[in-house]
Amino acid sequence: MQARDALPVAPLAPASALAALAAVGDQRQQAAFQRALGGQLGKTLQGQVLTRLGDGSAVVQVDTLVARMRLPAGIAPGAELPLKLIALTPRPTFELGVGGARVTAEALPAAALASLESGAAATHSAPDPHAATLSRTGQLLGSVLAAAQQAGQPARAVTGAAPLLAAPGADATRLAAAIEGAISKSGLFYESHVAQWSQGQRTLAELATEPQMAGPRPGASTDPGTAQFISMQLATGEQGALAWQGQLWPGQPLQLELARTEVERDAPDERDGQKPEPTWQSRLRLRFAGLGEISANLALTGTQLHLRIEASKEAGPLLHAHAERLSAALTAAGTPLATFAIDGRADG
Repeated sequence: MQARDALPVAPLAPASALAALAAVGDQRQQAAFQRALGGQLGKTLQGQVLTRLGDGSAVVQVDTLVARMRLPAGIAPGAELPLKLIALTPRPTFELGVGGARVTAEALPAAALASLESGAAATHSAPDPHAATLSRTGQLLGSVLAAAQQAGQPARAVTGAAPLLAAPGADATRLAAAIEGAISKSGLFYESHVAQWSQGQRTLAELATEPQMAGPRPGASTDPGTAQFISMQLATGEQGALAWQGQLWPGQPLQLELARTEVERDAPDERDGQKPEPTWQSRLRLRFAGLGEISANLALTGTQLHLRIEASKEAGPLLHAHAERLSAALTAAGTPLATFAIDGRADG
């Protein structure tokens, strides 16, 4: 169990504004909260009551997490509570060590955490006007990023655990579905998929195919391996880019990079009243025994597809010979090539 990063606050008076913020659910934060507790099921964690809200509920710190709970009457701010995690869904549920009462926990929105921390700062005398502080969420993310750095070489791509296909020779539809499934079920989008599940848009069986549901990730959120994965999730959301590597079929390595580039505001299309289309860029790299390394670089804006293939000089003539076949297949699929180029390299 990780040492608690206690928030140094004095007992606060009930705050109606904070209670209103806490009442606003954030499914993504709740999903992240459940995931952080995934490896603690059945364990007894130490909790501390930070404050009571105007609606009678309480803000409780559980290890490095902060949640809203409806505790029995008489438990005052500052009280230490042994909390046994007995369930994760539909809400994390704890059994109190005193009296055996059961309480559910709800993640607090970031705005509520910021209000709580601001209220705590206001209770201290002679505050330093130049002091800068991080919110609880910011502190947690900072600890995750620091732990990711401890893992040494940063993880830059999600690694597939098994080949996407059993053997070569699959048609384009099966190949596309296999790649799409690998990206979707990589775990990078697990929290958004949990939110969709809570809205009835996904089944539990679909969630079960992702790594977070295959079993609790070892350690807490500050375990270096887990922290690296969370760091990749944050980078994917912030930069709109991801990388995947693994085997297309047994013995055939594949590297895939995807990125989405938004058009800047005030672009010509937007000034004309039309919303500009984002550009999807991808790079697919394969190495074949007879052809060497082949890299396909694609850029898709709306229905405009630009393709550039980089290959060895030995493979270039073969690719040129089948270029018309590729162009015709893409046109038949509804995505004609706007530009197409094959670049030869001296290194095979």
